[in-house]
Amino acid sequence: MAFMNFWDRVDTLLENKGITRKELAAEAAFDVSSIGKGKSQKLNSSPSADIAVRIARVLETTVEYLVSGVISDPQPQNLDLDSFYKYERSIRSLSTLPEKQQKAIENLIEDISTSYSGDDTDKD
Repeated sequence: MAFMNFWDRVDTLLENKGITRKELAAEAAFDVSSIGKGKSQKLNSSPSADIAVRIARVLETTVEYLVSGVISDPQPQNLDLDSFYKYERSIRSLSTLPEKQQKAIENLIEDISTSYSGDDTDKD
């Protein structure tokens, strides 16, 4: 998997949450062109600390994750920690798979969770 910088992680979270760059910029109060400028620079360009904090809040993540890709304190609001820890190893192992396989697994999980009716009873 290729190296991801601050803006790459922002783009990934935007895609996962269905938010546009323009919407993020409006909600976090910064110029949307900052994303393109940050991504086009060869160096790992990150925004100022105050903008990074606002972006992290909108994306419901931490500045640490956006900067480094590391989640050292996985306790954001509304996170089911039991589920997180139950599936953490599996999720981490996905990153070792080729991107095509990762996407296939993501699609499978999304299809299953979308079609899940909430009925836990097995009628077989």
